[in-house]
Amino acid sequence: MGKRVLKVLLAAALLVGVGIVFLWGTAPRPRIDEEAYKLIREGMHESEIVSILGAEAGDYSTRAFFLWHGGMDSRRHRPDATIWSSDDAQIFVWFDENRLVSDTLIAHPYLIVPKDETIIQKCRRWLRL
Repeated sequence: MGKRVLKVLLAAALLVGVGIVFLWGTAPRPRIDEEAYKLIREGMHESEIVSILGAEAGDYSTRAFFLWHGGMDSRRHRPDATIWSSDDAQIFVWFDENRLVSDTLIAHPYLIVPKDETIIQKCRRWLRL
């Protein structure tokens, strides 16, 4: 009886684990990239930008970055930017008082990750733990 219960519990745990991985893997991801950036136009409302990029402003990257190609543009340092970040791009959008786009900028990342990073460290970084 004890082995049977253990097998059922292990099978249930495996099924739950597979379900979680499936749901996590098929979850919609933000579209923060060059293609989406090209769809952003001056005068668009913030809600339209969220719809195009697929997420509210925030950091959706799974890697550590140090430098951003194209990041020498002085506009990057304006404190009033709304920023979307991913592994593919960092999109800066400035809005006027009516939350309409007044300016935009895109920068592309240079990946900086330690070469001696262990698999556990990679998983923690990827899961943001």
